[in-house]
Amino acid sequence: MKDLLIATIIAAIFCTGLAVGFADVQLDRNNHFYFFKWVGERLEVHFLTFAADGKQRKHLEYSQRRLEEALLASQRGMSKDYSRAAQDYDRELGKAYYMAEQLTLINPRYKILLAEVYIKTLLQLDEASQQENCDELEKIALRHNTEAIKRLLQKHQDSQQDTKTYQSLVGLMLESTEQIRGDLSVEQDGKINLARNVLAEGVEIEWAYDLLASVR
Repeated sequence: MKDLLIATIIAAIFCTGLAVGFADVQLDRNNHFYFFKWVGERLEVHFLTFAADGKQRKHLEYSQRRLEEALLASQRGMSKDYSRAAQDYDRELGKAYYMAEQLTLINPRYKILLAEVYIKTLLQLDEASQQENCDELEKIALRHNTEAIKRLLQKHQDSQQDTKTYQSLVGLMLESTEQIRGDLSVEQDGKINLARNVLAEGVEIEWAYDLLASVR
C-alpha cells in the first residue's frame, strides 16, 4: 500500500512537470500532446501564478495562442479545429477582460490591464484581418476591443491625463484603420477622416472610436 502511494505521488509529480513543460510549447490542436499543453496552462494560471493581475495577463497571453491555433486551422482548412479554437479564443479574451475590469473596480491603478486588453485585441484584429476567411476571429477581437475602450471611457476617465491616454489609445485604432483604406468605400473613407478630426479635438473620443469601429 505504501509503495502504491509513493508510486502514485511520483507519477503525479511527473505528469504535472510534463504538463507545465508543454504549456509554452506551440502545438497543433490535433497533436497527441496537446492535452498536456491544456493541463499545463490550467496549472500555470490556477496554481503557479499567485497575483491576480498575473492571472489576468496569463489569460491574455493564452488568447494569443488560441488565435494562432485558429489561424493555423483556417490555413489548413480544418473547420472543426478552427471553430473550437475560435471559441477558446473568445473565452480567454472574455476572462482577461472580466478580470481586468473587476480589478480596476477594486483599485483604479489596474486601468492599465484594460488598456493592455485594448492594445492586444487591436493587434489581434490586425493579425486576423490579414488572413482570408477569418471573419469570426475579427469579430471576436473587435468586440473585446470595444468592451475595453468603452469601459475605460465610460467608467474610468477620472482625470485629464486619463483623457489624453485614451485619446492616444483610440489614435492607435485610427492608425490601424488607415492601413486598410485602399479597400474601403468612399463612405467608409469619409468616416475615417471625420474620426481623425473628432479625435484631434479630444472631446468626443468615444464617437471617434465608434466611427472607426464601424469601418472595421
